[in-house]
Amino acid sequence: MRAFSLLFLLGCLLPNARAQHLEEYIQTALANNLELSQQEFSYQEAQARLDQAKALFWPKVSINGRYSLAEGGRTIDFPVGDLVNPAYQNLNRVNQFISGNDPTYPAYPTYAPINNEQTSFLRATEQETTIRLEMPVYNQALLHNRQIQENLVGASEATLAGFRRQLAKDVEQAYYTYAQAYYGRQILADALALVRENLRTTQSLQTYHQATAADVYTAEAQVAGILQELAVARQREQSAQAYFNTLLNRDYTAAIQLPAATVEAPLSALSVTAAQQQAFQQRAELQQLNFYLAAAEQQRKIATGNRLPTVNLRTDYGVQGTTYSFGADDDFVMASVVFAIPLFDRSTSAKVQEATLAQQRLGAQKAAAEQQIGLQIVNQYYALTAAQEQIKQAKARRTAAGEAFRLQQRLYEQGQSNQVTWQNARTNLTTAEQQLVIAQYNYLIQLAEWEWASGE
Repeated sequence: MRAFSLLFLLGCLLPNARAQHLEEYIQTALANNLELSQQEFSYQEAQARLDQAKALFWPKVSINGRYSLAEGGRTIDFPVGDLVNPAYQNLNRVNQFISGNDPTYPAYPTYAPINNEQTSFLRATEQETTIRLEMPVYNQALLHNRQIQENLVGASEATLAGFRRQLAKDVEQAYYTYAQAYYGRQILADALALVRENLRTTQSLQTYHQATAADVYTAEAQVAGILQELAVARQREQSAQAYFNTLLNRDYTAAIQLPAATVEAPLSALSVTAAQQQAFQQRAELQQLNFYLAAAEQQRKIATGNRLPTVNLRTDYGVQGTTYSFGADDDFVMASVVFAIPLFDRSTSAKVQEATLAQQRLGAQKAAAEQQIGLQIVNQYYALTAAQEQIKQAKARRTAAGEAFRLQQRLYEQGQSNQVTWQNARTNLTTAEQQLVIAQYNYLIQLAEWEWASGE
C-alpha cells in the first residue's frame, strides 16, 4: 500500500532541521527579500549619518560673496566749502592786489569756491568676496554626537542582523509548513486511490449480486468525502507554497524542492538556563537596547556639555571695494579665534533631566525585554518537549492503525468483514498518517522557533 509505505518512511525518519535545499532557500531569501532590502537601506542611512558626524571635525572651506546696490538712507554733511572758501577768497584778493602792484609777481590761478559735501552711509555699489576656512578646536557636543551616531549604527546593524535571523526562521518554518501540507495532500491522494479501488470492487460485486446498492452508495460517499478533504488540502498546499515563495521574492507558483533524504532531529542540548543566558547575549532586541542606552548616555553628556565653552578657528581671505579689482590694495586677510562661554541657560538643567529620564526608561525597557525573553524560552522549551512526545505517540498510533487496517483489508477481501468496519479502519489509518505528518513538521517548526528564541 503506497500510503502505508510513505508514512513508514516519514515515521521512521524525521526530516532534518536543515534539509538539503533549505539552506539554499534561506540564502535566496536573504539576497532577494524586499523587507530585508528596506532594513539594509535603513542601515546604510545610519552609516551616512555617522559619516556626517565625523565630517564635522574636518575644516570647512567656502566662498562667500556679497555685491550690493544701495540708494537713500542716512547721510552725513561735510562743510568743506564753509571751511576753505574764506581762505581761498583771501588768497585770491592777496594775489590780485600784489599782481596789480608788482608786474613781476607770478600769475597764480584763481581759486574756485568749493561746495559743501554730503555723503551717504550706504555706498551706491559695494562688494566683498572671501574664501573662508573654518574648523572646530574644542566642541564636546561634536564628539558626543559622533559617539551617538556610532551607537545608532550599531543599533541599526543589530536590527538588520535580527531581521535576517527572523527571516531565516520564517523561511524555515514556511518550508516545513509547505512540506506538512504537501505530504498531507499526498496521504489523501493515496487514500483516494484506495477508496476508488474499493468503489470499483464494490460495483463489480454488485454486478454479480454479491453487494447491494447501499454498499455502492457508501463507497461513492467515501470517494466524495476524500475528494472534499483533498480540495481543502490542495488549497492549504497552494497557500503555503505562495507564502514561502513570497519570502524568497519569487513567483507564487515556483516549485519547492523537498528533502529526498531525512535524518533524526534531536531535542536541543541547551537547558532552559543556558538558553536564557545565550539569548541575553545574542538576541538582537537586547543588543539594540544596549546601543540605545549608550547613545542615551552620550545624549546626557551633550546636555551637560552645554555648560562648556566652544572654540573655533576662522580665516578669511578676499577682496572688497565698490568694484571688483584685484590690485595690491584690494585684498585682505583676517584670522579669528571664535569662542563662546555659556554663563546662564535655564534650559540646560531641563535637558539634562530629560536625557537622564530617557536613560532610565531604556533601562526599564531592557529589563522588561529580558523578562519576556526568559519567559519565551521557558514556554518554547516545554512546547518543544511536548512536540517531541507528540511524535512518539503519533508513531505508535500510526503503527497500530496500519496493522489494524492490514488485518481488516485481509478479512474484507475474504468476505469476513463488512464495509463499515473496513471504512473505519481505513479512516483511522488516514487520520493517523495525517497526525504523524502534522506532529513531525510541528516539531520542526517548533524547533526553528526555539533556535531563534535562544539565539542559536
